[in-house]
Amino acid sequence: MALSTIDRVREAELKSNERLNKAESDAEQIVLEANQTAAQLIENAKQHAADFDARAAVEAQSRADEIVQKRKAEAEESAAALTDKTLKLKQKVIDKLIMETLV
Repeated sequence: MALSTIDRVREAELKSNERLNKAESDAEQIVLEANQTAAQLIENAKQHAADFDARAAVEAQSRADEIVQKRKAEAEESAAALTDKTLKLKQKVIDKLIMETLV
């Protein structure tokens, strides 16, 4: 049975609609995947920023600890020097008093 021109046009239109529907479906899938990829990239960037902030905080705390340790050591050294100086002065005063008492 021969197909009429109308039947061939309808068949061509049907195939065209099927291709169009497939293209629209593919396009929707591509957009969906692009949105998912973008969301994942944003999440990865947020995590990277949080990791960087955490590392920076740890480094800052470490540096602060080093500074505190250094200043504490300097203060202890200074206190020890003052204590030695005070003891020497006390000893001089005692020696002087002994000398004055003996003379």
